[in-house]
Amino acid sequence: MTHDELTSYYEELYFDEFYRVLVLRDESGYLVSVDVYAKKNSFEYSNRICIDKVCLLVKELETPREVLHGVIKVLIVAVKVHDNPVEVVSVKWILDHKPSREEIEELYKASWRLLSSF
Repeated sequence: MTHDELTSYYEELYFDEFYRVLVLRDESGYLVSVDVYAKKNSFEYSNRICIDKVCLLVKELETPREVLHGVIKVLIVAVKVHDNPVEVVSVKWILDHKPSREEIEELYKASWRLLSSF
């Protein structure tokens, strides 16, 4: 497999009319990025990157294997602007395999369950 073949896989799906799920591939595996949205008063994060008063907050979760076999890592991404509440915008699932349509749908549902659990 060439480098282009490793990085060229891309799939975009929509659930509940407008929530996007992207599936991308790189050399280390597959990334399933699920669009979600919730405002939170607080958000515990493990990594923060800020430019001026806009911060990207990332929380790495322990891998919930009960959701799907082959999950390597789960990241929740939020944005904090000035003194506004935190806005959680996506859940990223890193997998060791190409997910099926059914697995992508399960990750979409699991993302919303994760969001409501914290």
